[in-house]
Amino acid sequence: MFSFDVTLIVQMIHFFLAWWFIDRFLFKKLVHEIHQEDSFTKGLERKLHDETAILTSADQHKKAEWAQFKELYKQTIPVSNPPYTSTQDIHFRALVDISPEEKELLRNEISAELVRRVVND
Repeated sequence: MFSFDVTLIVQMIHFFLAWWFIDRFLFKKLVHEIHQEDSFTKGLERKLHDETAILTSADQHKKAEWAQFKELYKQTIPVSNPPYTSTQDIHFRALVDISPEEKELLRNEISAELVRRVVND
């Protein structure tokens, strides 16, 4: 049968004192540290989200600026459509064998091709 003696009461007192001591000096501090670490982590995640939004906004602004630059470039520089479609179709001779008029013509063709490639990017 169950006997109710002094050792049971002493064990109960010891258990409740240990529980109070652990709760008072250990668990509350641990819970406080866990909450601080949690709030720090959430703060870092919030900052990361904000920085990502700023970076995305800057990237969109950069793309818009580039599109605006290309549009202004198209409006400013007239595009001529040369009969060739790539620079591989242009056959270069040694520049010493070319007259000044031919050099100028070659420069114009190359610049027109470069303009066409930038515009049709």
